[in-house]
Amino acid sequence: MIIAGILGFVVDVAGALAKIAFFICLIGLAATLAMKFLRKT
Repeated sequence: MIIAGILGFVVDVAGALAKIAFFICLIGLAATLAMKFLRKT
């Protein structure tokens, strides 16, 4: 039961890190597109 609890905790942490990484990638992509758009104008 303890092992199952630890695995569940690790999965939750991994899921949270994946969401954070996904948002960071989206922000980076948006910033890159914004910089390209501002440079063109």
